[in-house]
Amino acid sequence: MTKCRTFFAALLLTSFAFAYGENSGSGTDWSRMITQFGFGSTVGDPLSSNDLGFTVTFRNFFFLNPKLPDGAYVGFFGSTIVHTAGKTEIGDMRWGTLGYRSVFGPEWLSLDASVSFVQGSRMTGSELNGSGYIGIGPAFGAYAACGDNLDLGVSVEPVFNLLSLKSDSSVKAKSYTDIVFFICFKNLLKSERLPWRARVE
Repeated sequence: MTKCRTFFAALLLTSFAFAYGENSGSGTDWSRMITQFGFGSTVGDPLSSNDLGFTVTFRNFFFLNPKLPDGAYVGFFGSTIVHTAGKTEIGDMRWGTLGYRSVFGPEWLSLDASVSFVQGSRMTGSELNGSGYIGIGPAFGAYAACGDNLDLGVSVEPVFNLLSLKSDSSVKAKSYTDIVFFICFKNLLKSERLPWRARVE
C-alpha cells in the first residue's frame, strides 16, 4: 500500500470515528472563545536600529474546557494587519498558541500567559530582507472585565529568533518586543445536534 493510500485510509477511518463520536454524544456542544483586537508599539529590531514601530493585530483563542471561564486555551493563525519597526515591515505569523488565563484576586482582573510558534520575515518597501526565520513568542497580559462579554487589557509580547533561514547576518531578524493594548470579546456558545431529517422553524 502506497503512502498516499495509507493517508487516505487513515483519513477515512478518522472521519468514521469522528462521526460515530458525534452521533453517540449528548447532543449538545459547548464552546468558549475569545476574539482579540489589539494595537500597540514595537520596540527593537536590528534592521531599523531599534526604531519604534506600530502593530495592529487580530487573534482568536478557544478554551480546551469550555465549561469553565478560566483555563488552558489554544489559538491558530494569529496575524497582524500592520506591524512595523521604523521603515521595516515585520511579516510574522503565529501559527499556533498555547496559553492559560485565570481570574486573579478580584473577579474583574484576569491574568494571561501564553507561548506561540512564530515564523516571519522582514521587508523594506517591496524588498524582502533575508529569507525569514523561526522563533518563539511568549506573552504576558493583564485584563480588566468591562461587562460580562468584554475585557480591556495590555500584554507584553517579546519574540525571540531561534533559527534564521538564511545565514546572511546583515539581514538576520532578531528579537523585538510588542506592547499591545487589547479589546477582547468573550463568547460562550451552545450548539445542539438534531436528526438530519429534523425541520427547523
